[in-house]
Amino acid sequence: MTCPTIKPALNDFEWYTGECAINNTSGTWKYFDYKYPNDAKEIGTIDWSVSGMDKGNLSFSCTNTEKTYVGDVLTYSIEGAKVTISYFDASENITADINWDIVTSAGSIQVPNYNGGKQAYWDENRQDIIQ
Repeated sequence: MTCPTIKPALNDFEWYTGECAINNTSGTWKYFDYKYPNDAKEIGTIDWSVSGMDKGNLSFSCTNTEKTYVGDVLTYSIEGAKVTISYFDASENITADINWDIVTSAGSIQVPNYNGGKQAYWDENRQDIIQ
């Protein structure tokens, strides 16, 4: 495949590789920086797992050591009606979590620099509540 919008144009560049379990319950994708077409320089990974019709995880990790985001991980998880998004900032060594129910829309957020680091909640009308 030729990608003419990138200078110089790339021919037969491997954008990503991946593998999965034989039973399709988990896998990993690794993607590469087009600026290093001959080195296959990995810049990130995506890990995923599924353990049922309504339970799974998807994580994006920055592995590019030339970027300030190296070590950062964004994870999306679902279990039944509960959804969680978690972001780990490696440079600050902090985690931000957002949880919500996909049926009711009620949820919570916990971020170190919001609400004094305490978990904050909202109801099905997306109104702040105290729990």
